[in-house]
This record gives sequence, structure tokens and C-alpha cells, in this order.
Amino acid sequence: MTLINKLENAIKELEGGRFQKLCDSYLRKKYDFKIVSLGSQEGTDKTTKGIPDSYAEEDDKYVYIMYGTHKPVIPKLKEDIRSVKKKILEESIAEDKVGRLICCHTSSNITIEQKEELEKIFEPYRLELIGINELAYDLTKLNFQYLAKEYLSISESTEQVWALDDFIRIHDMSKTNAPISNDYIGDVKKYINNMESSENRILLISSKSGTGKTRLAIEICSLLDRNKYNILCVKSNNQDIYQDVKRYLSLDKENIIFIDDVNTTQNYISTLGLLNTNSNIRFILTVRDYAKKDIINNIKDYGYDNFVPTLLKDDNFKHYSINSLKRILPIKKLNISKRYLKAIHVLQSLQRSYLVHRI
Repeated sequence: MTLINKLENAIKELEGGRFQKLCDSYLRKKYDFKIVSLGSQEGTDKTTKGIPDSYAEEDDKYVYIMYGTHKPVIPKLKEDIRSVKKKILEESIAEDKVGRLICCHTSSNITIEQKEELEKIFEPYRLELIGINELAYDLTKLNFQYLAKEYLSISESTEQVWALDDFIRIHDMSKTNAPISNDYIGDVKKYINNMESSENRILLISSKSGTGKTRLAIEICSLLDRNKYNILCVKSNNQDIYQDVKRYLSLDKENIIFIDDVNTTQNYISTLGLLNTNSNIRFILTVRDYAKKDIINNIKDYGYDNFVPTLLKDDNFKHYSINSLKRILPIKKLNISKRYLKAIHVLQSLQRSYLVHRI
């Protein structure tokens, strides 16, 4: 059975509340919505009566959202569309404040005639239908893979290849990692310009532990044009990454494959071999100094550019109170990553002390 078929069958088995939670999460990711869920109980998969089921705002307009798992689907869609239109009129929402109505449903056989009939019912407003085919297809994509696992218990990946924001989220969940969601200090334009203009399709970022290699790579990726680049971020869990990387490659965009701590990644050499068959691939690799020589031996035939992150110096920081200096001076002996974690601990301690004195 194909992955699409597995996903479609699993979606059909969802109860209404679970389907609604899945679609809320899906639309948040797809459109970057901040969704208000009127039709679900907090902390449960139970539904509540509400019109619409959810709503969001986009470009200063309201987006109404309705969900349905009922069969037959057309009568339910008509009912939902009419109820939302009635609600808009009852609440005297100006026409120019209504963006559209999104109806997520579990049908795959709405005809063109039926679609046009539904759109006519909702005139003068815009209607968007998202059926089970589109939903299942999107759940196969990199940006939505965690939703398929969370809501449908389906995962055919090794969970090593992630979209940029998911990579950051997973990295920062570990209390032993210095956060990489913080603001970046420094200019990365030279790295981006080099990567885009260089004939070499591997950018190697090397340095000792805790000096900001991962954060630099993340900053480079975050500033790339998403319309031009497909960005894949790899964090090893000691499984082969080749098939996962290959699955998520884009034919239409330039692929940027970021492999963190490449020396710990299984079968990375075969993955680099994609450079021989695909002209729209570039790699960003990070490696610690102790493994740099071995990595260079494996990538030198492809050609590479090597950069070392610029370390912050003590004279970057000048204004301290005496009490702060007593806390900060011992931190100077640590690497950048450990300094950051220690600084967070110091700040939390200061905040607790401040609150105690306020009370």
C-alpha cells in the first residue's frame, strides 16, 4: 500500500474531534495561521457546537473554517456553508473583512458541477475546499511529516530530515543544547554570497565544540529565499539518511541540504553522491575540528569551501555591574555554547532573586 493510501485510510478512521485537531494543526502550518478553535473542547478531542468550527485572520480579514467527516459529504458542506454565511450576516461583518471560508472534508469525489454549486451558495465570498486527497498528499511533505505521526501514527521516515523550523524546535527541546532560536550576532552575507556564487557545492563549517557552527548554518538557511530554495536539515540518530533525503528533494528548486555534525551521520558519503546526479543540490556541513581531516578526505573530490565561525571576543561586552561581574567571570572559561547555557541559568537566578525582593 502506498503512503498516500495509508494516510487517506487513516484520515477516514478519525473521529470528528480528532479530525478537527489534525486540520487545525495542518492549517496553522500550511498558512501560518493563528487559529481560534471554537468547535473543540480544551484538552480533549471532543467537539462543541460553534459556527465556525475555527477562525483565523489573514491580511486583516477573517478566515472562517469548517470541518466535516459526515457522509454523504455534499449535504453537510451545503449546511456548513449556509450556516457560516448566515453567521456573517447576523454579526454584520463587512464584506471586505471576509477573506474566505475553508471547508476541510473527507471526500475525494466532488465533481466540478458540485464545486461550482457550493461556490455559488457562498457568493459573494470566496470558498476553498480541502479534501482528503490534498490533505493526504500534503502530509507526505517534509513540513507536515510530524502531523502524520502525531495524529495518524504513520511515519515512513527515519526522523532525521526536517524542515528548518522543526529542526530548530527539536534541537531546542534538549536542555543540554544551547538554543539556536535566539537572535544571531554577526553578518552572514559573505557566507551566502560565497555559497550562491561558488562553483563548489559543499560549504564546510568547522571549529571546535560549542563555537556556534550549528547556529551559523541555521542563520544562513533562514536567510535564503524560500521561493528559490528547498531547505532540508539533517540531524543524525544513527540511521541511514540517503532515502529520506532523496524523498524530500525538489525538482523545481535549488536544494540546500544542511547536515549537522556530519561525521556522526550514517552513510553521508552516499548522500553526497547525489552531487553526481543532481545539479540543483548544495550541501552545508558542520564538523568539529577533531574529525575535520577525515571529512575533508571524503569531500575533497567534489570541491568545497571551508569557513570557521568568528568567535566573540571579551571586548564585545563592556557594561557590567560589580555583582554581574562576579557571576560572569567564571563563565569566560567555557566555550560559547556552555557560556550561553550558563548565562540563561544566571538570568533565571537573578529573576527569582528580583521576584523574592519584590514580594
